[in-house]
Order: sequence, then structure tokens, then C-alpha cells
Amino acid sequence: MLLGYAQSADLVILKSRQGGIYDEAVAGLTSELERQGYQLVIQTLVLKGDRSDPDIVRTALTRKPKLLVAVGNNAVQAIQQYYERQPNQPKVPVVFTMVLDPVGLGLNPEAGSKASLFTGVELSVRPQRMFRALLDVHSQVKTIGLLYNPDDPTSRRLVAQAEDDAKRMELQLVAAPLRPNESLQGALQSLQNKIDAFMLIPDPVCASPEPFNQILAFTTEQKIPLIAFADTFVRRGALLGLGIDFREQGILGAELVARVLEGGNPASLPIQSPRKYLIYYNLRQAKALNLTIPEMLLNLADKVFEQ
Repeated sequence: MLLGYAQSADLVILKSRQGGIYDEAVAGLTSELERQGYQLVIQTLVLKGDRSDPDIVRTALTRKPKLLVAVGNNAVQAIQQYYERQPNQPKVPVVFTMVLDPVGLGLNPEAGSKASLFTGVELSVRPQRMFRALLDVHSQVKTIGLLYNPDDPTSRRLVAQAEDDAKRMELQLVAAPLRPNESLQGALQSLQNKIDAFMLIPDPVCASPEPFNQILAFTTEQKIPLIAFADTFVRRGALLGLGIDFREQGILGAELVARVLEGGNPASLPIQSPRKYLIYYNLRQAKALNLTIPEMLLNLADKVFEQ
């Protein structure tokens, strides 16, 4: 397998950003293709600016790849928008990974012809899995609160999933709307003394550093557990987190790449969900909440934070 800046490539990977979780996904993808025996010339490009920048997609297509791999929301939206603006230009199939809400972006086959060249892997943890992880350590929880931006389609979709999952599990979900220009403290006060736990969702209105600090202070004062979607938040004070294995995102993407390279039609390949989830616990928070996390769960955890 050859990676670099060849004038032509079998595969062009377009990353939303350099480094971090995106590199983990790319490493998983390239190693899995190599494990399967593919000898490909691969070029990696990194999106500069935002998803409206068409130049990088144009550059990728000049390499005459057999397909494109989009890593992250901005990358797949850059390709999606370029394809829509250039309806008569030649196009190649697209496999995406690390995309939070592909259905909301219109990338599912049901979206029609504009999605017929796309397939990939969604970056999500179904709320019911987070609820189950919470109940495993705190069975008395009945009401779970969260904050979300009602103007964000992805957040609305996640809240709808959470409401459905909570109902099936005989839990109550209290979702408080919070737009970027509104008071976080006001939204938190609307939840005061009404919830047994708080679930953080991947929405900047609550998951950015400063909002998270305020939410952590609120849950600490209320003496209720905070559950999150990544180990970063558990390290900083959430009781537990259920996250995605970013390398596995690349591995699943590679499986779809292989199917497309063998002649598979992206429109007939359903969007894949993660198979593996990572679980994290914070023992200091468990102690503060007077909770005991069973030894069996700690032994199965991917990370346990004690400070």
C-alpha cells in the first residue's frame, strides 16, 4: 500500500481536520485494507477552512480515484455540496466515516438519487446503550435530563431517539432547549430538582469546554450523575461515558471500501453502525455520589479514572 502525493491515486481520503481522532480512523482504514491484501495508491488531503471550500474536492477528483473516502462531517458535506453544484461533472463513489448524523445529512439511500453515490459508517451511540450503562451502576434513576439546540437537526434527531429509548425502558426524559445565544444557567435552572441524572450529547451548546464546566458544577451541586459520550468528559468529572472506537470507524469504512472496489453499488450498501463501544468510569465521582461500581464492570472498562 502506497500513501503520499502521487499525481494519480486509487483512493483519495479527505479528512475534516488534521490529527487526533481523524488520524485514528484513517489508520484503521488503511491497516484493514492492507490486511485484506489490497495494494492501493492512497492520497490523503485535509480540508482547509470549512465544508464550503470546493477546491479540495476538485483536487481530489483530478487524481482520478476509484472512490473517495470522507472522514468527518465537514469532509462528506464538502463532497456532497460539490457534487450538487457540479451535476454534469464525472463523479466517483464515496465512503464516509466519522459522520455523526448521515441520515440527517440526506446520505441514506431513502434520500434518493443525490445519495446514490454515498455509503458509510455513522458516528453514534444509541441513547439506550448509555441509559443501560447508567442503570447498571445506579438502578434508582428514573428521570434523565439533557440540553440541546432545537435549531440543530442532528440534536433534534438525537433527542427524538433518546425519548423513544427512554420510553421503552420506562424512563422519563426531560429535554431542555438551549440556543447558542441563550442563558445556559437559565436552562439548567429549568431542570433543577426535576431529574435524577444528566446526559451530555454531542452538541456544542453543552459539550464545549465552558458549558461542560457549568453543567458539571450543576450536577455536582444537585448530587446527580453526569453521563457523557467520550472519555475526555469522564476524565474531567462525569461519572461514566460510552464512546466510539475511532479506529474501528476506519476498519468498518475499509470493509465498505472493499465492497465498492469489488463492484458493489453504494446505494445498495446500508449505512453501518459501530460494533464496538468503549466504556469509561470515574471512581472519584462514584464515591462522591455514594455509588459502588461493581468490580465486574470495572474489569470490563476501557478506562477507569480514579482522580
